[in-house]
Amino acid sequence: MSQVEAMNSRDEVLQSISIMKYALNRAGISSRDYLIAPVGMPADGDDQLRLVELADESWICFYSERGVRKRLNTFQNAFDALDFFYWKLTRAPKFSSYRAEWERSTAGC
Repeated sequence: MSQVEAMNSRDEVLQSISIMKYALNRAGISSRDYLIAPVGMPADGDDQLRLVELADESWICFYSERGVRKRLNTFQNAFDALDFFYWKLTRAPKFSSYRAEWERSTAGC
């Protein structure tokens, strides 16, 4: 199974979002600065970078300022969306690299 296929299972997506939040916190990114909203979760708020899953399982990433979506990016899978979102907030290497490192460090726990 490819990374894209693995990341598209619901459990993998939700686990990756949890890891993403942990990684962003460790990078010093305040949770007030972003919002990650899987399908069915509210996507309210302003003046923050948002990653929103759509009903067709595609994802959009945009900056919301005073109710206006700016710099809209679309993705067909969670893997690419999370990589871009992590880079956009941290300018660090891809989230998939961090996730692989996290999985190695927690193996056997």
